Amino acid sequence: SMARWPWSRPLPPPPPPPPALYESILAWAPPLWLCWCACCFALVACVLAWAWRVAERFHWRWPVSPRGLRKLLGTVFRLLVQKRACQLGQLTKLALPIRASDLTGPGGAAALDAMLRHGGHLPAGTRVSAVQLADGPGVTDGVKGDKHVLLVSYAGLSSVPVTLPPPPSQLFAKFGIGRRLHPMRVLSDCTETARCEATFYAQVATEAKACGLGSPTCYFADYCHSTGESCLLLEVLPFEGSTLFPLRHRIRHPPSLPETRAIVSAGARLNARFWGKGGGGAACMRGVPSYAEINEARVAVAQILGLRTLAATARRSLAPLPITPAFMTWEPPPGIIGAEAELIALLPEIAAALCAETATVAYGHNDAVSDNAYFWRDTGGGGHAGGAAFGLFDWQQACINNVGHEWAWNFHFYPPP
Repeated sequence: SMARWPWSRPLPPPPPPPPALYESILAWAPPLWLCWCACCFALVACVLAWAWRVAERFHWRWPVSPRGLRKLLGTVFRLLVQKRACQLGQLTKLALPIRASDLTGPGGAAALDAMLRHGGHLPAGTRVSAVQLADGPGVTDGVKGDKHVLLVSYAGLSSVPVTLPPPPSQLFAKFGIGRRLHPMRVLSDCTETARCEATFYAQVATEAKACGLGSPTCYFADYCHSTGESCLLLEVLPFEGSTLFPLRHRIRHPPSLPETRAIVSAGARLNARFWGKGGGGAACMRGVPSYAEINEARVAVAQILGLRTLAATARRSLAPLPITPAFMTWEPPPGIIGAEAELIALLPEIAAALCAETATVAYGHNDAVSDNAYFWRDTGGGGHAGGAAFGLFDWQQACINNVGHEWAWNFHFYPPP
């Protein structure tokens, strides 16, 4: 019967792996810190799963969103174990540089050549010959990204017709923060800032300029969803020259009333252009996220922080610091005092409900304040940025959001009235 039914014969033993591969498998051992991290995260996940079931069984309300907390822990775990390495971009499918040395080092000129050529910014017969950092330190403003100015040299420029714009000799480059557990890097990954900004420049920037809202010329924008890395190449804005007014700070240098009106008017036109669920169904809104979708982890962070601070803030206190009446001018709404814990627990539902109001949602910048704006000294815009007298950068919060929520955030940085 063994000869008649071949499938009943005993299977031969599998061949041994190649000696080199076998030795590498035996030699590899995970570092101790990685084992500890994996064990701790597994333990936390088991405790959270058990507590979630208990809460559902007895109808308890969690003080922190389990879904948001799970996303937050997943983001931190990914940042701990994910190696920083070039991946393919989500939008362009090109190898994504994640630090300045990827463009200034060996192979960097070829990589930048492919990136510029993908966007149609390199004339035929021209190629990138060298890339180097500009003299001086990189741009260190302490927020979401490692930023540098790159100097680019080209070969074959003499053959470019004078009627075509020359390729950029300088580029403003922004990458994800290199220190993986830097607080701003965690915040950036929790809110998918790379996705929001790359999607804006790749799909929406042209439509925004048609609304009178300028933005820096973009030469490349992409991100990697699995690692959170990103690369953005923009024109260098001449803040040190006579073309633009100096860059300002949202607290120390609030905009004037005409500037505020310009920002609000252009922002409202952008809202109106992409009003409603899914940004009004416009083709350029494909893949653009909603605020509730990308902020689940940040809502969990806000809940954790609010457990300690919201009660003091509602009572106009910075306990144990003394009260500063000149700063603490707010009046909490009736019914908030004593109900802070309930408000914190309801925060995810509030955020989701605001975005579910399809009659009052629209695509917007969501951080249109003075230090994200630049103004041309020539009020006509000098023919730049689509003729807009001003523009906005830092589109890392650009998404579909409730317009009341968006402008409540923007307005509280503007001086009264």
